[in-house]
Amino acid sequence: MKAFENHENWVNVKEVYGRLRQAGFEALLAGGCVRDLLMNRAPNDFDIATNARPEDVEALFAKTVAVGKAFGVMIVAMADGEPIEVATFREDQAYVDGRRPESVVFSSAEEDAKRRDFTVNALFYDLEKKEVLDFVGGLEDLKNGVLRTVGVPEDRFAEDKLRLLRAVRFAAQLNFQIEEKTFLAIQKMAPTVLQVSRERIRDELHKLLKCENRVLGLKAMKESGLLQVLFPQLAKVVQGDTLFWLGLFENLKNSNRSHLDDCRLLLSLFLSPLRDELETIKDILKNLRLETSIVRDVQDIFVLLRRYLSFQTCRKGELILSLLHPMSKRAEILGDLVWPDHDRNSFFKTLLRDGGYLGTQHPHDPEWVASDRIKPAALLTGEDLLALGAKAGPLFKETLQEAYFLQLESALTQREQAIEWAKDFLQNKD
Repeated sequence: MKAFENHENWVNVKEVYGRLRQAGFEALLAGGCVRDLLMNRAPNDFDIATNARPEDVEALFAKTVAVGKAFGVMIVAMADGEPIEVATFREDQAYVDGRRPESVVFSSAEEDAKRRDFTVNALFYDLEKKEVLDFVGGLEDLKNGVLRTVGVPEDRFAEDKLRLLRAVRFAAQLNFQIEEKTFLAIQKMAPTVLQVSRERIRDELHKLLKCENRVLGLKAMKESGLLQVLFPQLAKVVQGDTLFWLGLFENLKNSNRSHLDDCRLLLSLFLSPLRDELETIKDILKNLRLETSIVRDVQDIFVLLRRYLSFQTCRKGELILSLLHPMSKRAEILGDLVWPDHDRNSFFKTLLRDGGYLGTQHPHDPEWVASDRIKPAALLTGEDLLALGAKAGPLFKETLQEAYFLQLESALTQREQAIEWAKDFLQNKD
């Protein structure tokens, strides 16, 4: 119980639970939080299952939100802390869209367990009796580290196609093996995952990539056919060297902890086999309904990666500018994972330090990629060029860019010097 009692929202959980019981209703902790309790893991949140109807919950608590009243799901808002989800025991009726039931019938805890996805997620806990209620064999699977659907796998996946992806994600999250019949059903039904919205697929991919045992999930994703269905271009390239691709994620474990939660870096690593196909990468990211800023940043990481790997042939100013880019640290990390080369980083560090572009290292992270980088203001501005009579256009842009490269290379050090250089540069271009 330590993992529960130490949770910041535990006081609210007990209050909601206690009020339901005092009113004469059955109340049980349900689902993932019970699984986490038994694994001695801190739960993300708490769900309470009850025989109280939605209208009973509304009457018992001052502030509720009916997020799915027809399905018996209510949110109880508390004065302090996170809200608590309270759901009425139910049986699901026919699924019509491969995602949610058309209707439900309120029932018992046992029937509620039977409609859930995986056995380890279908456990209940009675706080008063300090007793686990297991109607589907979840305790045995939890003990053996096995992920198994409740009932017939094909039936569970047919009801909700998102469960196909959730299976590989839970395998990674819990470090469990997917039970054989469950895995065969995933392989058989993999093409149906395309019925799931791209937003849901994106969210599951994010959760999977952030799991410490992400390699287990990615391997299952490939071997089940889900990778081929969802990301055919990536799967085609990965097919040639799956072990290398998975090995990149293994190497990430030895990297700085903050990298493990960096969605831009994780997406870049996931798509790294396609690093030379920027348009394909862009299409995949946009298809996942990612924010425009994330799509742009991941594209920039791959552009910078090219310069990072060909640094010996890059112009000094262009390389420095690339190293000062907001995504440069991620590109360097990615490059070192794909092609380890410590001498390259030493060269970059010296280049930035000697030019005065490298700030103080972060006190809690000795890796130089975590250091601050100082991008200087341009000596030559657009206003300066306009004052010299330059017109907006390609030459205008070229002049500013060349001046900044020269500044980074220490060839231009004063504003007046930069303006005089610009006069000569524009005259020579006439």
